[in-house]
Amino acid sequence: MKAMDTLATVKRLRAAGLNEEQAEALTSVIAESIEAGAATKADLKEATVALERKIETGLSTLEHKIEAVRLDFRAELQKEMRQQTITLTVLIGGIVSLLVALDRLLPALGSAIQ
Repeated sequence: MKAMDTLATVKRLRAAGLNEEQAEALTSVIAESIEAGAATKADLKEATVALERKIETGLSTLEHKIEAVRLDFRAELQKEMRQQTITLTVLIGGIVSLLVALDRLLPALGSAIQ
């Protein structure tokens, strides 16, 4: 970070009409404010590392949640497929039973019609 040129600031304030004491006091307050709020490279590095950790933790949590949803979906899909297989088997059994019954009735109907 570039340091504040306090001497140049005092000169500018003096040129703007402040007396020496006012210009120095105002420059001192501005410089202290800048220093108090300025982040150092170490501060930025620490914040970056903390943010990277949070991102990694969040990503890991998200990956676990996605995997859990995928497994739940797969289990539900398999359950639904089993249920559909049972339903289809029952329907096919009913159709076969009807065909057998018709096969037995048709000869009797044929002779009754003639």
